Amino acid sequence: MTSKEKKKQIRKQRKKRFLTDVRDIFIFMGILFLLKVFVLDFGFVYGHSMEPNMKDGQLIVIKKWNVFLDEPNKGLSFYDKVALENVRIEGQAHPLSLAKRVIGLPGDKIEIIDGYIHRNGKKVNEPLIKERANQPDQTFQLEDNEIFVMGDNRNHSTDSRHFGPIPIEDVSGKIITNVNAQWLSSLFQKIRVSLHLEENMRI
Repeated sequence: MTSKEKKKQIRKQRKKRFLTDVRDIFIFMGILFLLKVFVLDFGFVYGHSMEPNMKDGQLIVIKKWNVFLDEPNKGLSFYDKVALENVRIEGQAHPLSLAKRVIGLPGDKIEIIDGYIHRNGKKVNEPLIKERANQPDQTFQLEDNEIFVMGDNRNHSTDSRHFGPIPIEDVSGKIITNVNAQWLSSLFQKIRVSLHLEENMRI
């Protein structure tokens, strides 16, 4: 095989690899689009209010919320991680989207005594929480359409202790998993490499 033929074969292999990568990326994006429209949503964690269980920069996968779901409390359970929309916080110009944990369900009485959570008169066992809240005692009685949410990083979270219980309709979905997002960086690197190979083929 001559040098010219070898170069031609290499270009052919690169082009095939590039087209395969493009196909895989389009398939992946198509699946994501369908999931996002009908089933799931995706987002990223910003900040440290849910540490150590959710960390800044992680990807979160959200099971979409159906406000018309005919289940008790619209399918929410105590201690679910949830994504919230349109949360208004004093001092913020615009409503915020937040990730928090459900501590109280509609009709619950939530008390914070000596930094520990009490739900309907019983102290809540929280093995996922590293430190108790350093704050004055508080009591909240939830209405039939309200939930109480808190961040896991109790001393570094703005939550229902500050802005009060929130309407259950403000929940956009349950957070079903949170993962490190390095694989996304790998995907984008793969795109860049593929595009670079294509550019080389055109030179």
